[in-house]
Amino acid sequence: MNWIEIIGTVSGALCVWLLIQRNIWNFPAGILSCTMFLMLFARSGLYADAGLQVVFIALNALGLFWWLRGGADQDGVRIASLSPAQLVGCLAAVAVIAGAIHFGLTRWTDSTVASWDAITTSLSLVAQFMLARVLSV
Repeated sequence: MNWIEIIGTVSGALCVWLLIQRNIWNFPAGILSCTMFLMLFARSGLYADAGLQVVFIALNALGLFWWLRGGADQDGVRIASLSPAQLVGCLAAVAVIAGAIHFGLTRWTDSTVASWDAITTSLSLVAQFMLARVLSV
């Protein structure tokens, strides 16, 4: 393990702990973790994984923005449930994103698990969006 991996792992664990605590600092910790893994993946030639970290950095920044802009209750955050329409929208987003990723993987790579890779990646992206949005409404 090198220092990039150590910082990425420690800040990622800190991000999760801060998230459980409903602490706004989970977003900066997440940005640091993703930045470290972006550097690691880019240096290792794992460009798709590096690109995913860029998306996670953007979603963490968006979550921070929403949290600061949206106000909060006495605990520092208001947590809201998804409405049925929002849930359908999120599921539709998963389907569209998974379809796009699957298309790209089957067209431009030799991936042997394009369907599973597309599904898990799209679920991760939508879940990160939901986490950033729901925690900061």
